[in-house]
Amino acid sequence: MRSLSIRALLSVSFVLVALAATARAQFVMDSTPVVTCGGTFTDTGGTSSNYSDFETLGPKTFTPAVGNLLAMDFISFSVEGSPVCQFDSLAIFDGPTTSDPLIGVFCGNDSPGTVLSSHPTGALTFLWISDSSVTAAGWEAE
Repeated sequence: MRSLSIRALLSVSFVLVALAATARAQFVMDSTPVVTCGGTFTDTGGTSSNYSDFETLGPKTFTPAVGNLLAMDFISFSVEGSPVCQFDSLAIFDGPTTSDPLIGVFCGNDSPGTVLSSHPTGALTFLWISDSSVTAAGWEAE
């Protein structure tokens, strides 16, 4: 009977390790730099809540392994909209700093779509600002 319990424990342990190995890394908007080859990037509300008011976060820089270029595919994007993105906005830069070329400033439902770095480091940098009122679902990118 004891050997059956050990087998069962080993089977459960193997399944948990396999699940952990296939889980995608989760990155939330903040100012922590990331070196990665994959994962999911979201606003502070994650995939289940709205982001908060009064957020000024970043820069958050994603850098791929040496010799690679980072591609970020926004699969959802919904933040407070305005004609010139003066309320809530996500700025994306082509490189490891906010001094690198600005790819664009995005708000409303104007999704960045797929963003590909052309910088020699392969990096993309993000800067997020939300104002004092009106929040939305935010974004999810892979």
